[in-house]
Amino acid sequence: MAILTLKDYIGKHTEAFKSEWSKELDDNCIILLNRLNDAFFFLKINSAKINSGWRPSDYNKMIGGAKNSLHITAQACDIADGQRTLSVVLTDKVLEKCNLWIEDPAYTKSWIHFQIVPPKSKRRKFIP
Repeated sequence: MAILTLKDYIGKHTEAFKSEWSKELDDNCIILLNRLNDAFFFLKINSAKINSGWRPSDYNKMIGGAKNSLHITAQACDIADGQRTLSVVLTDKVLEKCNLWIEDPAYTKSWIHFQIVPPKSKRRKFIP
């Protein structure tokens, strides 16, 4: 089964921004990765690739990320889904079981945005 790790999540920011990494970010990341790995195990997903994990605030600003992006607080993750196979199996039931929320895949091109914080709508699949 797919097992996403802290190294997968932090990615290219591991060395350059390690001074910004904190206990709070670590705690958030552990919760996020555990929930994602639970979902992938439940769905029998064999591999998953993180397109965008944690983003230091300066990097997030540089790439045009949302000002209050949950990527900055290690509470969100974008998983590649170019073939749209993952979006098909992510039902509200699965998301609820794993305590995850996603942006409606109709609004993302080739990825799925997962987060551990409920959106204002409280819907498991929400419009960004």
